[in-house]
Amino acid sequence: MNLLKKNSSRIIITALAIIICLIPFRKKIIRKMKSIFGYSKKGGDGQSAECINCPTLFNDLPPAHKKAYENNQGIKPQQNFISLDKLLRNSILVELKTNSFYIMRSSTSSKPYILPRGFNFIQELSQLYMHNCKKKSVEYIPFEITSTTRTLESVKQLMRSNSNAIKESAHLKGKTFDISYRAFKRNKKQLNLFIQALDSLHKMKKCYVKFEKNGCLHITAN
Repeated sequence: MNLLKKNSSRIIITALAIIICLIPFRKKIIRKMKSIFGYSKKGGDGQSAECINCPTLFNDLPPAHKKAYENNQGIKPQQNFISLDKLLRNSILVELKTNSFYIMRSSTSSKPYILPRGFNFIQELSQLYMHNCKKKSVEYIPFEITSTTRTLESVKQLMRSNSNAIKESAHLKGKTFDISYRAFKRNKKQLNLFIQALDSLHKMKKCYVKFEKNGCLHITAN
C-alpha cells in the first residue's frame, strides 16, 4: 500500500513538473493539436461553423477570377498606392465608404477603391441581401469588406505573411474584394441570408467566388 502511494506521488510530481515545463509552449502545443485533429472554433478546417456550405458553393479558383478580366476589363496593376490615388482622382476607380449596407474595413495591403462594375455589384449584393432579410423579418446586419484593390508592392509584402496571397492576384485589377463571413459572428440567420444572396448572383454568372479558410469570401465581379 505504501509502495502504491509512493509510486502515485512520484507520478503526480512528474506530471506536474512536465506541465510546468510545457507552460511557455502552451500556445504552440494548442495550435499543433488543432492542426492534427482539424479543430478550430473559427471553422479553420475548411468546413466553417459560420459558413457550412461555403466550401461547396464557392470554389472558383484563381483561373476563374482571372477570366473576369479578359479583354482588358480591369486596371493595369499599379506599383504603389500613389498610383491608385491617381486613378481615383481621374474617376477610373470609385471609393468604397462605410454606410448602412456594408462596413469598409481599413487595410494596410489595399485601398478601398474599386472599378464602377465592382461598385455596382456590391450595391446589387447588398440590395438582394436586404430583400432576403425583409422577407424573413430579420434585422439587417451590414457585411464587412476587408480588402479591395492592391498594388504590386502591397502584394509582395502580403505574400510574406499570407498563404492565400499570390503574385498575380486578382486584387491588382480593380474588381476583386474580400468579404468576411466571420464578421457576422453569432448572427447566423443574417449570414445564411447573405450567403443566399451571394449564391444567387454567383449562379447568375455575375461573379466568381472562392471560399477561404482565413474567414473571407474572395469575390470578383464579372
